[in-house]
Amino acid sequence: MGVLYWSINFFLTKKIKFENTYLSLSALFILIFFILIPKEISMPNIILISCILASIFILFYKNNKNKILNLIIENKFFLFMGNISYSFYLWHLPIIYFYDLYFLDNLLRGPLLFSIILSLSYFSFKFIEHKYRYSIININFNLKNIIIILILLSVILMINNLILKDSYNNSIKLKFKTLIYSLNYLENKINYTNRVAYYKININGNEIYRFCTEDSKEIRLNPNKLRKNCLKKGINNQRIFFIEGNSYTAHFIPMFNEININDSIYYNHIGGSLTDNSIDLINNLQQDYNEVVYVTHVLNEKYLSRLLEIQKKFNKDIKILILGTTPHIYSGVKPLECFIKNVSCEYDSSEDFNQRNLKSLDSRIKVIVYNNLNFEYFDPYKSICANKICKVFDKEKDLITHRDGSHLTIEGSLLMMQDFLRFYKKTYKIE
Repeated sequence: MGVLYWSINFFLTKKIKFENTYLSLSALFILIFFILIPKEISMPNIILISCILASIFILFYKNNKNKILNLIIENKFFLFMGNISYSFYLWHLPIIYFYDLYFLDNLLRGPLLFSIILSLSYFSFKFIEHKYRYSIININFNLKNIIIILILLSVILMINNLILKDSYNNSIKLKFKTLIYSLNYLENKINYTNRVAYYKININGNEIYRFCTEDSKEIRLNPNKLRKNCLKKGINNQRIFFIEGNSYTAHFIPMFNEININDSIYYNHIGGSLTDNSIDLINNLQQDYNEVVYVTHVLNEKYLSRLLEIQKKFNKDIKILILGTTPHIYSGVKPLECFIKNVSCEYDSSEDFNQRNLKSLDSRIKVIVYNNLNFEYFDPYKSICANKICKVFDKEKDLITHRDGSHLTIEGSLLMMQDFLRFYKKTYKIE
């Protein structure tokens, strides 16, 4: 949207001359006032209004000899800011992002950020933008230069291929990644990746997002046509928990991986809602297991309805275990920022119940379980958040439960272990 307005503005100034100092100044002052005042306006509308006002200012601006007007518009500071404006634009977002990521908000935030961005913008403008802006690059396409260009392109392609490859398939990238991690502040101080990265979730040491997704390439099947890297084999063939679902089901895997039970545990990751793809595979498991339990997380009533449709296609003895929803966080709380800044952050669970109408979902699930012997229900909510106000990051305990507003960390998942084991012993026959 902004690019469109600036493009139209550019062509208008080339074709037609509009000059009205007072209209131009009025647009400028309204723009400044609009930027500074608090407002409840969506970002697209803010951009639109700002672009229109700035365009009017530029279109109608008249370079005149009035010293007061020149002092307002063409003073040295404004001219300096205009020169470095592009560099300022490039620098401001990463500087603000990393500052807010590591430091708490305080009165010095604004002046300090402005000083840092201004300094970096000046140096990049002077030594890069201004230096090369008007440089004339002459390339003679002789044999020597063509060879150099081809070599550079080959190097770029090799580097690109290295970047695109997964580190576990490329020893060079793995060594480089290990080196970067060894130098990284967050890795050394708080073991950041191992504690909050979703791809660290594993079953029997095998990362589920590498081996257990729909598009996983490394597939080795056992006689039951189950992926070996997604199976935690039990002591006997009494029971298998066939866990299937999206990322909301995946954050239960650390809990299942750590619990000490004799049953087999298998995980199949799907991108969206439940499908019919695994039905035959699950039904056939009854040939080798005394009991097959299909497990999935139910996020909302739509997902629950889909589960009921799938259940009708299972053999009549297939059991269903519904994993209830876990807490979601609202009110702008950012778990990872709290973790990095080492400050305790809280959320209100009642807000989550109201936003997602969880009482209605919970009631419907309990009715289904009561009327159908094949269904069981594990409600994990209080394992994560037992009170109205709960901590997403607890500084004293050094515990982070969420990696974002709706997904658990590995240590958040492990909070459910004890409650699940009690539920397991009460619900399932143990031999």
